[in-house]
Amino acid sequence: MRVFFSNITPQICLQYLMFFLVTYFLSIQAWNQSPTTDAAILIWIVGLITWAVKGELGLSGGQIKIALASCFVFFTCLLSWLFSDYDLDFKKFEPDTRFLLFGLTIIAISLSKLSINQFFIALIIAGISYGCSGIYERHFLGVYKVNGDENSVTFGNGAFLIATCLVMIYLTKAHSILKIIAPIAIVFALLAAIYSGTRGSFLALVPLGLITFYKFNNKGRVASFLFVLIAVYGVINHTNLSAKFERSERNFLAYYKEGKVNNSTGIRLEMWNSSLCIVKNNPIFGAGPRAFRNANSDEQLNCNFPAVKKFNQAHSIIFNTLATKGILGTISLAVFFYIILSVSFKDRSPTRFILLAAVTAMLSYGQTVDLLFKVFMADRHLVLLAIIIGLSRRD
Repeated sequence: MRVFFSNITPQICLQYLMFFLVTYFLSIQAWNQSPTTDAAILIWIVGLITWAVKGELGLSGGQIKIALASCFVFFTCLLSWLFSDYDLDFKKFEPDTRFLLFGLTIIAISLSKLSINQFFIALIIAGISYGCSGIYERHFLGVYKVNGDENSVTFGNGAFLIATCLVMIYLTKAHSILKIIAPIAIVFALLAAIYSGTRGSFLALVPLGLITFYKFNNKGRVASFLFVLIAVYGVINHTNLSAKFERSERNFLAYYKEGKVNNSTGIRLEMWNSSLCIVKNNPIFGAGPRAFRNANSDEQLNCNFPAVKKFNQAHSIIFNTLATKGILGTISLAVFFYIILSVSFKDRSPTRFILLAAVTAMLSYGQTVDLLFKVFMADRHLVLLAIIIGLSRRD
């Protein structure tokens, strides 16, 4: 017994504390938003304290470059907030503060020496958690489009993101037992995504399929094929995908020929046109963080799009960023994602394909919803990316 306790060092305690926080952060998302943000805050606090105690960042040159890129995004968002023509309180700007805290997450993961196996255990638990949440809502509460503690679209995107990261386990040196268990969690997570009725996240299937077919061996390609097959089958049978695509095509033509906006496709196209109008009036800094609705209601801008005045975002990370953060904010965000991927592949990070898959999924469903519109959504995406980057050290 004494020998056992003598082997428990402060470093081991820190590692398992971080393992618990990461697991909790990923798995609680399927049920409740508030504890997700609480877990993120605890990760930042642990990172700050560990940095102070150890007196070192514990980061590679590439990781420091990524952290600086995230700070650059933060400062462009800050300038957009400060120079906005509208009276925006701090809550409008709060999601963007996550870029400033991005580096703390990387520090916390790196200094805690969280292992790749622990990360995948956390993902497996999260995938099963999403599946259980979806099954409970659909079959016990009678909710057709399951949504957890958010709307069905963002819930489905979150579940799909977990499944995407889990598929990449076969491109890492994770334990073989975890690679055997992972498909169960992948199916659970995909089931939750399918039950949500969202289509946006499944836009990532094509680029993700190309990545896996290119990098996987023969067995991995079979697994990849099954992943895509299950996803496509679920979407077709639970979201009326073919009918929706046909309807979207008709609505698209009706918008450009007749200007009809009495449907989801027309409304979204109108939002995007409105975004372009807003950025023409505020090209450098945009209207200000989360000021899409303010700008749409501003008669001085002469952006006459009455059908979308009630909406708070442009339902696209690209168009919403253009409208609210301007050209400078859009460029900084693009540079941020570019540096994340370029540094990871240049350094041959062991987690580079997890990172590539995560960014691909995010930017794919980000064409239909802004990834960073709310604090909870910013935490979900940015903290996960920082965790993966923090794992990329090469011991």
